[in-house]
Amino acid sequence: QTQNTGKRMKEGAHINRSLLALGNCINALSEKGANRSQYVNYRDSKLTRLLKDSLGGNSRTVMIAHISPASASFEESRNTLMYADRAKNIKTRVKRNLLNISYHITQYTNIIADLRKEIERLKLKIDEQGPERRKSEKANIRDIQAEVQQHSVQYNRGEMDRLKDQL
Repeated sequence: QTQNTGKRMKEGAHINRSLLALGNCINALSEKGANRSQYVNYRDSKLTRLLKDSLGGNSRTVMIAHISPASASFEESRNTLMYADRAKNIKTRVKRNLLNISYHITQYTNIIADLRKEIERLKLKIDEQGPERRKSEKANIRDIQAEVQQHSVQYNRGEMDRLKDQL
């Protein structure tokens, strides 16, 4: 019908393939309301991967179907309305995503306090070396970096153990 050739024909074929995969997902999701064991394959196209959370996830989704009043477009309009009717039958259970904000705030304040202690420790170490030694041992920066990295690994292990205990 479109009379496209070359790249446009290939592009149209890809769009139609993606829309077919979306139609298959919509069919599976609309049947899923009656039969919970229906598998929904979102991996068939990039379009269905992008719309996965919107179609079957924890969200409210709106679909707008555009049809033409022209009699020449009757078949496309009819198919669009059937497609929208299937999409209308998708049922999702939307729930609020609530997080314990105070837990996250205390976790971050603890991390900030530990990092401030680390900064003070490193400043004291630099002051202990003295200005003469700093000038003569510029190559020693790698040793300091290695020590900081070793301390951060120990810090990360301690932090992970503390978080596991909280859980």
